[in-house]
Amino acid sequence: MRKKAVRWFAFGLVICLLAWAGAAAADGLHTEVENPQLEMEVRLGYDGQVTYGKAIPVRVTVRNNGGDLEAMLAVNGYVNTAKYDRFETALSVPAGGERTVVLPVVAQTRQNTFTVEIVKDGKVISAVNSTPSGVINPNAMMIGVLSTRPRNLANLDINQENDVLYRYEFWQTVALTPETLPENPKLLDSFGMIVLDDTDPALLTEKQQQALKDWIVSGHVLIAGGGSTAPRNLAFLGDLTKLQASDFTVSDGVLSEVESLAGQKHSGRKTEIALAKLEGANPLISDSEGNGLVWLEGAGSGRIITLAWEAGNAALNAESAMHIFFQQLLIKMDPNMYSKLLYPGEESSALYSAGDDTKIQVRNSLPAAVAVIAGAVVICGVMWIILKKRSKTQWMWAVIPAAALAAAAVVTVMAGSSMLNRPVTATTVNLVQNAEGRATRYVFVTAAAPRPGLHRYSMNGEDLEAQVYDDGYYYWAEEEDTAELKEPSQLRVVQITGENGSSALNANTPWEVVRLSSVRTSEQEGQVEAQIWMESDGLHGTVRNGLPYSLKEGVVLSVYGFVRVPALAPGESREFAMVAKDAPDPSNPVFEDGVMLRNVTSGVYMVLSGMRENSDTNDYGGRESILSGMMNSAYDQLTRDNSAGTRENVIFVYCAEPEGDFASPLMVDGKEVEGGTVLPMYTAKIEYLKIGKTGVVFHAPGMDHAVRCEIDSSGMPAGDMAEDPNGGKLYYNYFPLSEHPTFRFTLENLDRIEIEKLSVGVEDWYANDVACFVLNVELKTWVEVQMNTPLKQPGKYLDEQGNLYCQFRPKVSDSYMDIPEPSLTLEGKIKEGGETHAEP
Repeated sequence: MRKKAVRWFAFGLVICLLAWAGAAAADGLHTEVENPQLEMEVRLGYDGQVTYGKAIPVRVTVRNNGGDLEAMLAVNGYVNTAKYDRFETALSVPAGGERTVVLPVVAQTRQNTFTVEIVKDGKVISAVNSTPSGVINPNAMMIGVLSTRPRNLANLDINQENDVLYRYEFWQTVALTPETLPENPKLLDSFGMIVLDDTDPALLTEKQQQALKDWIVSGHVLIAGGGSTAPRNLAFLGDLTKLQASDFTVSDGVLSEVESLAGQKHSGRKTEIALAKLEGANPLISDSEGNGLVWLEGAGSGRIITLAWEAGNAALNAESAMHIFFQQLLIKMDPNMYSKLLYPGEESSALYSAGDDTKIQVRNSLPAAVAVIAGAVVICGVMWIILKKRSKTQWMWAVIPAAALAAAAVVTVMAGSSMLNRPVTATTVNLVQNAEGRATRYVFVTAAAPRPGLHRYSMNGEDLEAQVYDDGYYYWAEEEDTAELKEPSQLRVVQITGENGSSALNANTPWEVVRLSSVRTSEQEGQVEAQIWMESDGLHGTVRNGLPYSLKEGVVLSVYGFVRVPALAPGESREFAMVAKDAPDPSNPVFEDGVMLRNVTSGVYMVLSGMRENSDTNDYGGRESILSGMMNSAYDQLTRDNSAGTRENVIFVYCAEPEGDFASPLMVDGKEVEGGTVLPMYTAKIEYLKIGKTGVVFHAPGMDHAVRCEIDSSGMPAGDMAEDPNGGKLYYNYFPLSEHPTFRFTLENLDRIEIEKLSVGVEDWYANDVACFVLNVELKTWVEVQMNTPLKQPGKYLDEQGNLYCQFRPKVSDSYMDIPEPSLTLEGKIKEGGETHAEP
């Protein structure tokens, strides 16, 4: 009987413990706390809708009915069923006052409840739960709609039910107002595109206006409405666009042009649409009467699509063609940009790759302690031998305790030594200057603390974010909305936003390495000014340091080779040259300082490899390797900003290590880390001049833009396809060989140039599968030529306007084969009496 009672007692105890644990887990993250002195009003996301894997706003209004409040506002976001992140910001509300705070929060997986907490002195003094009203598909590109009539733009939504192109690229519109448009860059980056319809930009705050412009140039797309809204929308964009509104008109041919670009048959319907007449740039699309309809302009790394009609025009947006109009426009006209919008973050990841190589020397006292103990044992052994020879082994009872005490004292001192137990850190700072002279600052921090637990990392002037790669976000599916959710219990990262953002990471072991990063526009004055050009003996150029600090010995990088440039003081200039020669083995080139390899286009990776091989040390993971990797990362970014493919041949950059302090000391748990390593690198794109001082003319591959042409029934060029308004700087595509793609190059000032070599083609690895033809303008026939080989008598392939037409056809029966945009190479010289470039 007693055994049975014991069993039932044990069983009941287990049930109680399980129930208590379950209740504790349920209340762990979402326990509400009432406070009569504080009132909180919480608004999640956009009109209650949230998404996963992207930052969403949690807007909190706090009314303080008590005394002055200095606290932290916090929200938890699920990472997965085991882990969660915590997002915090400082909260200051005076007595009797009210304050609204917008906190960026990222939930990586489905989360049905968000709890907003006010924390003071480590204690939650108020907490309110809020439930989302809906979910924005995390697999969709978010499109912000600044409009008083957002329903008129709901036709932009693309989902599984209406994906007529079957590309599985989903779009979802989000209504925005002057109140809800984020000014925080993290929140704005959640949007791939924003439509500026009839919302007056003047209603936005100065911070919102500047944040929206910065968002565009950082690599996003703004669709600016026209019609009656054009004057104020273009005035807001300012120097980001060349367009100006001059007048207004009406057209009934808009729909047919929209249907053509969307790939739909003409419906024949005529709907009069009010248009704004815009001047300053060539339109991408015009109607039959010559009225411009759509313009596509580059703005930094982003784009502006300007419409002649109002973006929220209900009659036009009701047409089925408008559902896929902008999708087709980006696919056809700017697919590289479209890919960046669909897969954000992938382009910038390489900029941190150099920081991943940073090694930090952990000051672990354990090996030293083991050495001390081993030394004590050795001493005891030696003393035993000595005392045994003198027949005084009884003294070992005193020697052993004395040695042990001495060793323990030494180990204790070492364990408490600040030199051995303070955190260690290494920081890389990559300053990347683009073609417009704007510099972006990329900071990567590697750190380790001696003790496990939660450690807070901050750096003055930087908004540090933890870099964690161990968890992907949850694949959201609508049918799982009602599924039971398991609440996570393990804290992963605490992200604190504000002027100097910081991150707190949980270390499971002593000296666990953590990584943090920060990206922002550099606020420095001045820039590096550099030019490069071709002469008969190779590449020549100048570099001027217009920065307020000195630059150490640097290097000019290109696919052709590299050359070292001596140190530059502020305001100082240097000339450099790379002497041209042929590589004995183009497939395995050996790069030398100051040598240009004419027959090699293998990329900067091999150039950097050659630099390391020719250096005195090969310290992979060390200082030289890290700085070299930073050069490579910056070169990659500038290449992507320019375009891709063969166009990288025209990219020249100058890299040098700047002198000075470029990062504040890292703070760990509020204490400054002494002795941290900082590795800075400055990289600037060099302007390339087509004409040298002595009149040598050289067009590098990728410098001249190839415009796709239409072909008439006789096989002759019959005008351009949609013109690239960006002058080739930002355009890139692949073209199906089955269409026999035809292109036009236009060469300027041919009357002043004596052409010595002229060739066209695509990358050499296409040579066995692709045939290249060039149009003989005199005979009106296509002539097959060898790709990337100088044309004989090039003059007969150029018309009076300097146009050269080339066409590509398949050599093999592969209906899926395509080619990238072709490139042109030109070598020549200015005719006697012609003008060369001015002195840099």
